[in-house]
Amino acid sequence: MKIAACMIALDEEKFIRRVLESLHWVDTIVIVDGGSKDNTMGIVRSMAPSLSYVELPRQWKDDFSRQRQFANDYIAHYADEFDWWFRVDCDEQLPDTWTLLPTILQQLPDQIICARIRQNNLIRDEKTYSARRGGWETHPRIFRNLQLPNGSSAWRWQGQVHEYPNLMDENGLNYPNLSQISQINLAVTHFGWLDNERRQEREDLYLQIEGSNFSPGELVNRKHKPKRLPYEVTE
Repeated sequence: MKIAACMIALDEEKFIRRVLESLHWVDTIVIVDGGSKDNTMGIVRSMAPSLSYVELPRQWKDDFSRQRQFANDYIAHYADEFDWWFRVDCDEQLPDTWTLLPTILQQLPDQIICARIRQNNLIRDEKTYSARRGGWETHPRIFRNLQLPNGSSAWRWQGQVHEYPNLMDENGLNYPNLSQISQINLAVTHFGWLDNERRQEREDLYLQIEGSNFSPGELVNRKHKPKRLPYEVTE
């Protein structure tokens, strides 16, 4: 079994080394860079001896789904080689328990095509979690590498911001059936909001994207409630 990590980047030199170090075990990392002007990709390339990665340039156009889809469509063309892929962000870190992921996925029933994990959001310091839902959220992050007849990914990202994946099949574009989703006891730690400058930059970015419905200060408290998906945990 082979697994790919898919991530998007844009001027992430402060953070990307940390997440890459936690991905040392993965079979390959697909990195879509939106035109970083800092040393983001220089850091990635410096780690090449210990990491397998693919660098895909795609100019940023205020659309998170557009960037993520580019990564997923790339890995879908290798569906005969990579069985699963997961989404990870540059300002996150995976604990060592993620090395168990291949074993966990091998034990899942064939009908499972998607898995949820916990996302722990740090604010203010390394020990303080966001107040939203007791400091953690649960999101679909791990996906079976399903391919459409044209070779692109059956997983189609929706939304310029607050993006989420839907499944394209013979019935059209829909949410996965709950019987196709598993909850996995793994977590990812999101530490990007510990950097005040980054948080402000990200708020400014969200505010300028049409349809974000963001207000200043909402990122820290995680009070913003985007469209809830049927396969997300709300409690």
